[in-house]
Amino acid sequence: MSSPLVIRPYLAADRARLIAAIDQVCAGSRFMATRRFEPTPAWDHALRQPACPCHLLLVATLGPQVIGWCRLFATMTDADSSTADLGIGVVTSQRGRGVGSMLLRQAQGWAWSQGLSAITLTTHPDNLGAIRLFQRCGFASLPAPDARTLPMRWAVRPLPAPISLAHPGRVGEQASGLPLLVAS
Repeated sequence: MSSPLVIRPYLAADRARLIAAIDQVCAGSRFMATRRFEPTPAWDHALRQPACPCHLLLVATLGPQVIGWCRLFATMTDADSSTADLGIGVVTSQRGRGVGSMLLRQAQGWAWSQGLSAITLTTHPDNLGAIRLFQRCGFASLPAPDARTLPMRWAVRPLPAPISLAHPGRVGEQASGLPLLVAS
């Protein structure tokens, strides 16, 4: 019997397995800036203080293995302190199975619950799988400063009011009394 996929907050006990997953993604991707994990001060803080409310660090696990991560760190270069920078990765053997989508949706929910105004990220313009994921999750491309980067942004906003699901020919009637939420 296989282990279930679990998306959850990072725990200090995950440190070695998370770093191993990041190293694996870095070593196997031409889109990563480094070939192994080189923690920034924000990463050091997140790894040492998992419960700190100033960031989000999620892991995707299959049994004891960390197979992916997603992190939101405050954007220090923006005057708007309610913007977070996204970093996400999934080990090669688990890509295309919805792990990235689940991680990203969890991060978006956290950003909304924290009152953030936006999530930003930068990817490589040739990283088509990642770009498709980000676009499916509502991210829009921003003007690129150069040909090697593609900045993207997701504006956090309240969920839209429910609208009624119409039956053919009966506009405005709710189907089974359940409203339909429309995501933009």
